Amino acid sequence: MNYEEVLNYLKLLEENDDNRLEDSVTVWDMEMGEYYPAEILEIQDSDGILDDGHIMFGFNQEGS
Repeated sequence: MNYEEVLNYLKLLEENDDNRLEDSVTVWDMEMGEYYPAEILEIQDSDGILDDGHIMFGFNQEGS
């Protein structure tokens, strides 16, 4: 999945006008069968794996 696919899906939700865009973002750990609230994160400095500015969803941060 890429962000263009996510955007297109979100646009479809917006067209349906069913208020699902107001839902909290949730990530499902398919292996563990657990759900977590998600945060949108942006890499500030490359860590050698992801480039500067790479956007990702994070979950399971202590205190979330």
